[in-house]
This record gives sequence, C-alpha cells and structure tokens, in this order.
Amino acid sequence: MAYLGTYPIGVDQNKYLEDDVLSQIEQAENQTGKLSMDAWAKWNYQQGSKIRVVCYTNAAKAQLVLNGKKIGKAKPYNTNTGIIHWDIPFEAGKLEVVGLDKNNKETARYAINTPQQAYAIKITEADSKIEKNGGVAQIRLQIVDKNGVRVAHANNEILCNVTGPGELLGLEAGNNVDMGDYTDNKQKAYKGMLTAYIRATGSLGDIKVELTAKGIKGEKVNVVVY
Repeated sequence: MAYLGTYPIGVDQNKYLEDDVLSQIEQAENQTGKLSMDAWAKWNYQQGSKIRVVCYTNAAKAQLVLNGKKIGKAKPYNTNTGIIHWDIPFEAGKLEVVGLDKNNKETARYAINTPQQAYAIKITEADSKIEKNGGVAQIRLQIVDKNGVRVAHANNEILCNVTGPGELLGLEAGNNVDMGDYTDNKQKAYKGMLTAYIRATGSLGDIKVELTAKGIKGEKVNVVVY
C-alpha cells in the first residue's frame, strides 16, 4: 500500500487555512517544520512553490517520481512517524510514489496528476438499489477535468434534483468551515468532491437523481427501489 498527500510549506498559514482547516496544534507544527496530517492527494500549486509531499505506506521504503524522473534516492520507512516525506518545488505533471521492499522490488504505486480546468461532474460511486422502507443510497461524485482527473481546488456549487419514490436527505462535502444548510438541494464541493444521500419514501420504482453545476457538464444516476 502507498498513498500520497501534499501541502505547501513556508507560506502564510492563515491564508492556507481559508481552504484547509488544521487544528491549532497542527498549525504550530506545520510552521516549525513538523509533519502535518492534513495532506490531501492534490498536485496543483503555483509553479516553483515549496511543497511537502508525504507518503503513507507499509512498504520498506519509497521512491518519489515526478514526471518520470526519480527524486533523489528511495527513503526508508520511518518507524517513529510512519510517514516518509520530501520537500520539493512544485512542477506541474504527474507525481508518483513507488513502494519498494528490502530488495528494491516494487510492491505498490500511487499517482496524482495536475488537473486542467473543471469540465464535468463524475459519479465515482453510487448505490444502485435500496429497500423501499427507509433505504438510503450514497452517491459520491467528483469534479473532474477533460481527462477525468479530479480538480482538487474545485468548489463549484452542486445542485441536486430528485424525482421518483425518493427524497434528498442532504449533501455533504466535509468542509468544516461551511456552516450552510446540509439538507437543502445545493452545496459547494470541497476538494472537488461531494456526497449526496437519497432516501426511499416507501414505494417501488426508480429514483432519478440529476446533479448539475454552472459551467460544467452534469451527471445523472438511477437508484432502483425494491
């Protein structure tokens, strides 16, 4: 297993926290150079800005690769923090981490890409059927570019329209600073992601869910109520 997360360093944390909420302890640690747990799979920053790349893995060591080029040598698993990290200047493209065993054999790989402009809503996971008596479907979506890459900075307002034997329970994006109504039919995406919760109302049939946002392509999905 290997996973990558990133965050900027050497920046005004208050400005950074307008979008990413860290605890006060994490803020202090970030400013003193300690590792933060608030690292998202995002590779979209100002060219040349200093970025901390953190790797969570159960491999013996990990190699960072940017646009096909290795960044230094493979680093061993850190038994104290459980995190391997690199501080590198941002360069648009493909950032990968390769998990290696003690013999330098690849055991895992994870990649993130710099996205282009937001293009469409993409449903990444959805319950296809639910029970008629109170069944709840979760529909997870992302805002992606033309290549299907999640646009991690996208915060488009998503509208959800539900017809058929179901009702919208709410829209949730995981943004701790958003104090808006989670039970209405509109919600801003956070980190380019959003989850809709749809509940059956007691009748059989198909629930039709339409998700739209200004300026990008929408998406539709059906949920069968049985």
